[in-house]
Amino acid sequence: MRIQPTLNLNFGYKWNVKSAFKKGKLPSVKVDASERKLTADNATVDHIIPHSKGGRTRAENLMIATKEFNNLRGDKPLTDFVTAKGLARYLKQFADVILPDFNGNEYIKAVLKTIGGLQNG
Repeated sequence: MRIQPTLNLNFGYKWNVKSAFKKGKLPSVKVDASERKLTADNATVDHIIPHSKGGRTRAENLMIATKEFNNLRGDKPLTDFVTAKGLARYLKQFADVILPDFNGNEYIKAVLKTIGGLQNG
């Protein structure tokens, strides 16, 4: 018997917010920043500043995104793929969300700061 090697492209980024979403604990979250519909099957973690460009795996640099959007975007700038309206809609979903180790209002502020740094840098 010969065992065939497999290619696993799951980089293993874990984020309690994505896990909570997949378990149905974030009913207010319905779309990603590109306004694509999020489901438990298509949700993944996307870096605002891509990991390959020095982005860190921290809440202020993470978003829940569809696998389709994440693959389409790759390591290109987020600002090339989302509108201000789409980003605002995404972030608004987290207003007043409180989970263990996560405060939605603080997350919104932190993401806006990260994105502001992209536009100013």
